[in-house]
Amino acid sequence: MTVTSSGTATPLAGPIAPPNLVSPRRRSRARIAASIAIVVVFALAGWWFYRTQTAQLPYLAVSRQVPIGTPLTKADLTIAYLNGSGGLSPIPADQANRVVGKQAAVTLVPGTLLTNAQLADKVFPAPGQQLVGISLKATALPAKALRPGDSVQLVQTPDPRGAVSVTGQSGADPALLNPPTTPATVVDVGSPTPAGDRVVDVTVAATVGPHIAALVAAGRIAIVVTAGN
Repeated sequence: MTVTSSGTATPLAGPIAPPNLVSPRRRSRARIAASIAIVVVFALAGWWFYRTQTAQLPYLAVSRQVPIGTPLTKADLTIAYLNGSGGLSPIPADQANRVVGKQAAVTLVPGTLLTNAQLADKVFPAPGQQLVGISLKATALPAKALRPGDSVQLVQTPDPRGAVSVTGQSGADPALLNPPTTPATVVDVGSPTPAGDRVVDVTVAATVGPHIAALVAAGRIAIVVTAGN
């Protein structure tokens, strides 16, 4: 095909293609499908987040008080369902059979989650040692909080029934200048009473255990924390 202008024929480059028109109905359907896909993706993401944040997982918890050194039984355990461990490392409920028979490394309190750090495989107290509970007034305890594993000295205080004289002539009583001491290791510290008194469990050599127990009964023991703690 040619176009004539002023008597001159100019050939066209070729046929002109019609514009590619998309039906408004087809565009509307595509937008609806894309919107639905976005909604589905966000719904699935929200569901996944909700499940991960609220999933209830079973963990072992303590059902009744278990004194330190006591082997655990099934009756000592219960199951607690939690959606998070709160930064702890509780023992999953399916490991109950592994836990039964282990000894409590500390006194286990009812209602608390059970962790591996609270359990011990070895016999407690160890051979050649004895466990002694010492009830101490606040004035017989250091200000520093005692912790399991601390090395301490049990100081034998003077008998309050005897006369203790401190004079400038004779000097201090020998019982005050050089009181007998016994090395011990803290294994547990009880909660304070309203007056600030505490019960501290310690291990001592079996040869001195009865003597220490007798001094405790007489109220004649104080605790000194040794260097390194």
